[in-house]
Amino acid sequence: MKRKQITLHGNQALSARNVSIMVQHSGKYKSMIWIDEGTHHVNAKSMMGILSLKLMGGSTFELVASGPDEAEAIDELVKFLQQLPE
Repeated sequence: MKRKQITLHGNQALSARNVSIMVQHSGKYKSMIWIDEGTHHVNAKSMMGILSLKLMGGSTFELVASGPDEAEAIDELVKFLQQLPE
């Protein structure tokens, strides 16, 4: 299992467009991938699940992946989230 804590900065937000792209990235992997934010635990391959978190600048959450390609999945998603405009 691989975990990575993420904090969105400034005006970064997971808008519907960004969530759609993130779900596409997540869907390429065999591993189970989810987002833990507070008491919420959602599938990172679910657009509705991620949107329900309403993640925006200042939000801190954890990406978690478990499976055969977990490291690659986390690395790609972290890279995607870090390039979101502030």
